[in-house]
Amino acid sequence: MLLKTVIVVFTLSAWGTLTSCTSETSPDTHLQQEAECLQKRTIPPDAHLIDQHLPAIHGCVARADWEFQTSYRADTYYEWLAHKLQPDFHIHHGASSSTRFSKNYQGDVEMLSVATTPSAGILRVTVKLEIYPD
Repeated sequence: MLLKTVIVVFTLSAWGTLTSCTSETSPDTHLQQEAECLQKRTIPPDAHLIDQHLPAIHGCVARADWEFQTSYRADTYYEWLAHKLQPDFHIHHGASSSTRFSKNYQGDVEMLSVATTPSAGILRVTVKLEIYPD
């Protein structure tokens, strides 16, 4: 019985040591940091965050999204956003209520889809992030 207890304790302590030695920059951590950075670049100072979904990997793509309200008009917001995302993102204009931005970084492709819905002086903005790894 004592031998079994020693083996279990040794196994658990070895497993704990191995899991604590993982890299600090795991893919999940990198995705989280990138999503947080892009949130800061896409949400204006007066905005109120409504909802967000943390990055999750679906097959060969990582996805995250967030939604907020702002007092900016749509044209003012898109102008502000284009300035905040330059020079690393390229603009792909869509309909008047949506725009796509893309960036290539170290072989990865990042796509931001931004859709706006004005309502009673408030602009509701939905941002969807997709990262396609190299």
